[in-house]
Amino acid sequence: MKFLHAYRTIALPANIVSVIAWIAAKDAESSSEIFTLFWMKVFTEIVLIGFIHLFNKHVIFFYMNLGIGERQLYKSIVAIDLAIFVVVIAIVYWIA
Repeated sequence: MKFLHAYRTIALPANIVSVIAWIAAKDAESSSEIFTLFWMKVFTEIVLIGFIHLFNKHVIFFYMNLGIGERQLYKSIVAIDLAIFVVVIAIVYWIA
């Protein structure tokens, strides 16, 4: 769970976008709407990773001292967040 410290800086906006997308997925009538929600989430992930890269360099240096590269940190944050998003959106779409 070393990656949670860097995620905390973007957790609130990322989770707000996820919740909005999950609510919209509940009312989605086609899979193309789900596809649009997924790309909305990917776009916001890119913006939030850019935020970390520009304004929270100290977090990146902390992980570099632990032997975790910048790309590995970003990939891990995005992969974990998108995996959780896809699983929950699939469950919401399947239930609704």
